[in-house]
Amino acid sequence: VECAFCRGIMRLWEPGDDPDVEHRIGFPNCNFHVHQESNS
Repeated sequence: VECAFCRGIMRLWEPGDDPDVEHRIGFPNCNFHVHQESNS
């Protein structure tokens, strides 16, 4: 899966993985998360 914001690619999914959590771990500086946190 490729993020439309940072182009980070997530692979090796396991049952029960949360895409949002895994993306935050793998790509903490992604603009998608930065934007979400600034609107919280």
